[in-house]
Amino acid sequence: MFIIFRFLGLTQSTGTFATLAQIIITAQTAILAAIFLKEKLSKIFWVFFIVIIIAMYFVSTGKFALVPLQRGDLYIIFGTIFIAIANIFSKIVVGKINPLLFSEGRFFFSAIGILLACFFVFQQTNALFVFSLWSVISGFFWAINIVAFSFAIQRIGVTFATSLLMIAPVYTMILEYFILKQTFNPLQIVAALIVVICGVFMVVKNK
Repeated sequence: MFIIFRFLGLTQSTGTFATLAQIIITAQTAILAAIFLKEKLSKIFWVFFIVIIIAMYFVSTGKFALVPLQRGDLYIIFGTIFIAIANIFSKIVVGKINPLLFSEGRFFFSAIGILLACFFVFQQTNALFVFSLWSVISGFFWAINIVAFSFAIQRIGVTFATSLLMIAPVYTMILEYFILKQTFNPLQIVAALIVVICGVFMVVKNK
């Protein structure tokens, strides 16, 4: 579900916003881990969480005004709920089976879920036959990320492992600027940096 909503969102959003949503996932994972896995949260965590939500709004709108979020951004944010829940289940499972085997199972059932959604929800009957080189390359890098992440949460915990991915928005913004020629106004750049900085402080204070 996360992948479906993420790519639906990317049709009307930017890769930078999608990657910044990783920090929302970190916060949601921390909250769920505190509830279900009894991992502790510091009081300052909630301050950073609120600041991150506000900054994400400005990344989306790009202006100091009360205007609706981009529809693609809403899809991406909604999808983060599913990956945060998946992270909690991942933490429980990787303590019992090999993280590599767990990653394989995760990809297998994700593929089945996406295909079923293509056939029955989006009526895309040619889903098995339409692939591009970019989807293969993207899938390869995504696979490396998932396998490494599974090993990480086994060793350092789900909250901290998720938090380490927060540097990704910086890379994404740079790549989007040079490769996709995506432009960002000063407010969006500052807001994105605030999201990353708050995420880092969230980790430091809650480690």
